[in-house]
Amino acid sequence: MNEPKKILIIDDDFLVSDIYSMELQKAGFAAITANNGESGLSKIQLEKPNLILLDIVMPGLDGLQVLEKIRSNPELNNLKVILLSNLKDESTIKNGLAHGANGYLIKTALTPQQIVSEVRKELQET
Repeated sequence: MNEPKKILIIDDDFLVSDIYSMELQKAGFAAITANNGESGLSKIQLEKPNLILLDIVMPGLDGLQVLEKIRSNPELNNLKVILLSNLKDESTIKNGLAHGANGYLIKTALTPQQIVSEVRKELQET
């Protein structure tokens, strides 16, 4: 049997991480969480996730800084990253996509099940 795909959730809100983590696990993914940008970057190296759900607003390194570090690292720059935020102004979304995000999802606009569905789409699973 295939190993489950690993999804790393980088979000400083433990409740949000737990909810998405549970939904992803129910859907057959291996969910890993990090509660800030720095620990997220070290977990990327350690866990080699297939996809990252990345919050933007976090203390320390914010999501865009984490994304920049991922995209500037030749070993990681093919990693799929979906920004997951409550920031919904057009300039933030455009900026996130310009930084190299594969997608941009607004937390308050989607249920956890819809987030799982977007993850599947990005990984091209049915």
